[in-house]
Amino acid sequence: MKQIRIDFETENDKLSLGYNSLMLSFIKHAVETYDNDLYSEWFDKTRNASELGKSYTFSCKFPAPRFTRDWIFLGGNSFSFFLSTYDYADLMNLYNAFLGVYARRESYPAHYNFLRIANLVTLEMPAIAGNRALIKFDSALLARRHDREKNTDDFLNYNSEGFVDALRFSADAAVKLAGLSLPVDDLELIPIAPRKTVVHYFNGMRVTGNVGEYEIRGSTELLNFLLLCGLGSATGSGHGKFRVVGY
Repeated sequence: MKQIRIDFETENDKLSLGYNSLMLSFIKHAVETYDNDLYSEWFDKTRNASELGKSYTFSCKFPAPRFTRDWIFLGGNSFSFFLSTYDYADLMNLYNAFLGVYARRESYPAHYNFLRIANLVTLEMPAIAGNRALIKFDSALLARRHDREKNTDDFLNYNSEGFVDALRFSADAAVKLAGLSLPVDDLELIPIAPRKTVVHYFNGMRVTGNVGEYEIRGSTELLNFLLLCGLGSATGSGHGKFRVVGY
């Protein structure tokens, strides 16, 4: 099990708090310049939305960040980006796409800033051996409950009724997208040291997210699948990526 790590250098210490959209835009740029057919397969909005789910998720690690309502001020002109996926072919395609950006020494525009890849590597991710693990979210977990009649979404926190049901629903959708058969009915997420947070969602919308530490339970196969592709909604936009911190 592997993940990609990119260390970015920035022109200054200021990034938009909606950095998930920025990083998704960067991924799209890298893929489009690498392989137009792959870009169309992954991001063509004219295709059925159910076909556009992503096998990957990602997170960012910022040095000594200071947060305001709309901005992140970094403790230095750099940050790190981590991406994992359950599909090894997708991992290699993304790595090669990022490698092309790195080789061209591109500076990518980033809302009053510019990003440049300083280092690109793949890292080993230890697999989960049992049916439970203590985890910490590196990108906010979104538990979205959709009301079909009203066509509205509720974003639940870890204390909300239906929180785990929403996570099971999204996990089941991810499993089906991957063409796998994994049980999700026994998936549990138990708060240990949880925190609520505000997430910059699409089109400037702010929604409830969940971070902190939890105990996750389920089949070994399901847990390792979620470790690679993330848990919850909008994982392909950089939500729900977690790491194991204990057992």
